[in-house]
Amino acid sequence: MRGRHLALALLAAGAALARAQEPDTARVLPWDVAGEAAYRYNLPAALRQQGKTVVDSGRAVDGNVAVRDGRLTIRGTVHGNVTVINGSAVLAAGARVDSDVFVVGGSVHRDSAASVGGAVRAYALPLGYRMQGDQMIATHDTASSDLGWFKRWQAQYDSARTKFALRAGTYDRVEGLPVMLGLAMRRTPDIGQFQLTALGIYRSVNSFAWTSANLGYDVTASLKRGKDHGMEYGLRFQDVVAPAEDWQVSNAEIFLYSFGVRDDMRDYFESQGGSAWARWFAGSSSVRLRYAQSSWATREAQNPVSLLNSDQTWRANPALDAGLLHQVDVDYVYDTRSIANDPWSGWLIDANAEVGWTEALTQGATSPGVRDSTATPEALTYGRGWLDVRRYDRVSPQGHLNFRMVFGTQLGGSPLPLERRFSMGGTGSLPGYAFRQLLAPDVFTCSDSVVPSGQPAQCDRMLLAQIEYRADFTLRLFKRESEAGEAAGYHVVQPLSWVVFTDGGRGWLTGPSGDGLRYGAWTLPPLYTFRTDMGAGVDLGWLGLYGAKSITNWQTPMRFVVRLQHRF
Repeated sequence: MRGRHLALALLAAGAALARAQEPDTARVLPWDVAGEAAYRYNLPAALRQQGKTVVDSGRAVDGNVAVRDGRLTIRGTVHGNVTVINGSAVLAAGARVDSDVFVVGGSVHRDSAASVGGAVRAYALPLGYRMQGDQMIATHDTASSDLGWFKRWQAQYDSARTKFALRAGTYDRVEGLPVMLGLAMRRTPDIGQFQLTALGIYRSVNSFAWTSANLGYDVTASLKRGKDHGMEYGLRFQDVVAPAEDWQVSNAEIFLYSFGVRDDMRDYFESQGGSAWARWFAGSSSVRLRYAQSSWATREAQNPVSLLNSDQTWRANPALDAGLLHQVDVDYVYDTRSIANDPWSGWLIDANAEVGWTEALTQGATSPGVRDSTATPEALTYGRGWLDVRRYDRVSPQGHLNFRMVFGTQLGGSPLPLERRFSMGGTGSLPGYAFRQLLAPDVFTCSDSVVPSGQPAQCDRMLLAQIEYRADFTLRLFKRESEAGEAAGYHVVQPLSWVVFTDGGRGWLTGPSGDGLRYGAWTLPPLYTFRTDMGAGVDLGWLGLYGAKSITNWQTPMRFVVRLQHRF
């Protein structure tokens, strides 16, 4: 087990090389620097300004700061990165920046009493750019004498409003690698911002065999009216292989584990149909109403290649339910996080209520007592609820204390289809346990005496709580400074966090209690029945390495996991 996760760590680390920057000697701004400048400016920012900007003493900006076409003076505190485009940065005495300072088209003037937690980089040459809404796009004339024909074409192509799209989907045991080809179009008529993406899907399993099972499509159109508040309307038509549960680990992590060590932590079904939605948004809140109609069908695991463990058999893909489903759901999101993918503070609340119905559903196999399973198509109407609450707090200049609670439940009506049930255990929820680890009673998938092929999720309800403490530090390697105090030569500066955490959770069925799996509709299982773990690790932002140990089942060995994002 340790060897598998060491191989995963090496595979993930090899995918991202440390940046090395040489002294700025060219007459024009290098294209890679221009691209990085636009990328940094477009990151979520707590303070985004044009022209002269001042962060006074006593003021703390809880997130990134991005300024263009003017000088930025900092006398207070910035809990994030600082990016200045075509202007200079002045760090006065008492100024503190917790991460990087990046300046293009100017210089950095830094008092000896100013504190910077990351790298300081400055390029005197200006950046040529244009703004498309809030997004900065570096123009290809920024480094015209240094730009080959391919990069000139690439710059013009990236700024085009209609372009060819070639994408790779998530590598999994059912599809292999789904390759998606098509067109992406963006227009901004008077009525709002219109986007259309039309993709055909060609799956790699069975050597890209030209069969109906290997072909699909995904077409999405949306119209957004308003910037900070307004409405969005959308349509989607699809023939895709969809995951039954996608909340625990990301698509990139599924790719890493599947392709790296032959471990796919999701179940899949075919979904062919369409949906329409309307979304209202204002500031930190949004509400979406969606109607979907789709035909569900079962899919079988294939035999795609993997780097390691190629002699092992893939876990079977469970035979889930099949039929024509109608769904109406309402989703509410409240998001005050400073940065969505790297939050320093704030709330994230995602609440969803769903009603689904069908006139005929062919039920997949379940454990005895989970529901009255039958091979005869059966009509049903079900309700399902979902709540994901997260709180991020900065408790010291380098310390973060974060909380998460996830609750999923049946909301009455018929038993939930297998595609809409819950499970727990493994890398994304309780890393101290293996994925859906079988214990007695099985509080991770709610199986009883008989476990169906593929061990599908069968729980009517689940509850998970996670707590973590993060402490930031910076790793500096091969870094030297010029006489002016600016970074010069090859250097690597990487912000890191060490993390300690604990998790607790379980799933259960609703019904007459007494066997450790079933509890009444208004009953919460006793806390001593929940599985818990604790662990620690190092988080680079794009790569996390953790060790976790069950503290409920001491006989369970310590596990090592790799993440390609924050734990939550």
